[in-house]
Amino acid sequence: MTDSLHAVTAHELALFSERIARSLAERPLELGAEEHRERVAAMLREVGGATFYQLLSLGPTASPEKVHEGYERVARLVHPSHAPALGLEGREGVLEVLFERATAAYVTLSHPGKRRDYDREIGPAGWPETASGKSRAEENRDRARGYFNRATAFAAKDDFHFAIELLREAVRIDPQAKYFVLLGDLQTRNQHWLRHAVESYARALEIGGPDPQVEEAILRVRQRMTDVAAGRAPQEDGRAAGTPAGAAGNGARPGQAPEAPSPAAGDDAKRRPPASAHPLSRTGVVRYEIEADGSPAPAPDDLPPDER
Repeated sequence: MTDSLHAVTAHELALFSERIARSLAERPLELGAEEHRERVAAMLREVGGATFYQLLSLGPTASPEKVHEGYERVARLVHPSHAPALGLEGREGVLEVLFERATAAYVTLSHPGKRRDYDREIGPAGWPETASGKSRAEENRDRARGYFNRATAFAAKDDFHFAIELLREAVRIDPQAKYFVLLGDLQTRNQHWLRHAVESYARALEIGGPDPQVEEAILRVRQRMTDVAAGRAPQEDGRAAGTPAGAAGNGARPGQAPEAPSPAAGDDAKRRPPASAHPLSRTGVVRYEIEADGSPAPAPDDLPPDER
């Protein structure tokens, strides 16, 4: 099975195990011992041939929330701390194998890039069948819409790195103008990503047709690129640099003029500390915080070609 390529590290496994142990301490598993043993035994019989989707009981277009819920449900069931209650003292390895595999499934399916690679590896034959009756194109649209909605929520919390990862996957499987606009908006937050922001805005115009606000955003970002190349500080206009009116940040719909920034807002912006060169370094709230070391996100030029 290609799943072996997606093994988790010992450090990741320890962090996930600690997190689930806390969950069980706060909210014990409400399951009789006999039923618990039967469910664990059933998982042991099936785990060898199960895909990550099957292991977590997920459909091929499961949202990040569903992946999280699926993992929480399985991990709480097979956590090694249950060994005494299940009569497995000295044989905790049985539960450890199941817990490690469930964690590998979560780490893979909760990350857009890893999930895309995994889907390619298992191929259509490995995708779980869906009872919805939807075509693959409809499933992709639903999946992309879920990524877009989650990206919007992450962006609202200033968690730009994970939002950008979700949007990259959304535009890959269902290119839409609004997805590219939001992607461009977030890419302007890092001066190393300005060229990619222009490309995202250009794709939005390609797909959605002329839009004065997006065209204005491209001009602003290009001016900012010129300023950066010349070593000049870019001009501030009261909005996040490069953000088109009506896009992420001001709530206006396309065609409406954005609200003028108040003097107080301008003063507040001046007092705000300068942005980091790599501000996109926080992990998402759906994924467990296994990367909370504060390391900066790589600029797109440092990523593999298929991840740029």
